[in-house]
Amino acid sequence: MNVTLLGKTASKRPANPESYALVLRANQSAQQMNKSGLGVAVELYQKAIELDPDNARAWAGLGVTLGKQIAFGHANYNEAYSRSKEAAQKALALDETLPEAHQAMAFILGALEMRFEECEVAYRKAYSLAPNDSRFVSSLSVSEALFGRFEQALRLSKLSVELDPLNPETHRFYGIILFWAGHLDKAVDILKRTLELSPDNTGVHLNLGWVLLFQGKMEEALSEMKLEKLAGYRNCGLAMVYCAMDRKQESNSALEDLIATGEQWGVQVAGVYAFRGESDKAFEWLEKSYVLKDSGISLTKIHPCYKNLHSDPRWPVFLKKIGLGD
Repeated sequence: MNVTLLGKTASKRPANPESYALVLRANQSAQQMNKSGLGVAVELYQKAIELDPDNARAWAGLGVTLGKQIAFGHANYNEAYSRSKEAAQKALALDETLPEAHQAMAFILGALEMRFEECEVAYRKAYSLAPNDSRFVSSLSVSEALFGRFEQALRLSKLSVELDPLNPETHRFYGIILFWAGHLDKAVDILKRTLELSPDNTGVHLNLGWVLLFQGKMEEALSEMKLEKLAGYRNCGLAMVYCAMDRKQESNSALEDLIATGEQWGVQVAGVYAFRGESDKAFEWLEKSYVLKDSGISLTKIHPCYKNLHSDPRWPVFLKKIGLGD
């Protein structure tokens, strides 16, 4: 008989205590959402699996963390994608009542395979199994946002940080959703709180810089972009801010540096071209990103940096192509 306590469905089998402890440590490390934290988490999940090959939580954690390494530019798609999906599938095969397993598969379906409707179903399944767990509440909030359902997304993301006030990942996504929805002042507060909880959180300086950019606070935005450690994100942000400051040469230089990092940064390149009003180049790079299954494709519909493309007749065609048409 399955027993539910505090919104969490009990696993079908008792876990090896040492393996279970490693999973808890891995979960905590993964919440930091930076290169080091995700890397440590992968190692800990793998050690947990070595101790207990039937630990479904360890397999699920490994699957989603490998996926996040790809999504945030810390791992190559071709090298990590198969391992990520196989780990998520293993978790589901071991325990289909485990919310972490459905969440891992949802992340892979959405971020790595652009199967957004199936992704939403999987996130809803994880949430239904553990509606009081901040991780699954936060994940569902992002799914709602991707389809433009901001009222539900904001309600859920606010709830997720209330459920776990010390989780930097839930704060991160709450702040980003606030930005997407146009609540800029509140987004600044939440993203700054994210950095207090996790100073090296990948992409948060970029997102905070974007908010400041759209607030018209150019110098603050520029300072924030310069703090972003990952070169791809940093150059993306700098190219936009320099453009807004009418410093064209510096914008071009940052864009050139971004392009030089490789086609895996195609969504960011497209975002810069869209922000600068260069629509043809933007669509060219969006097409490249679609072919490469760039995880950032999922954000193009709702991200403010692509607004200059919305009136272009190619825009609804592109959204339909990627599975996010109206």
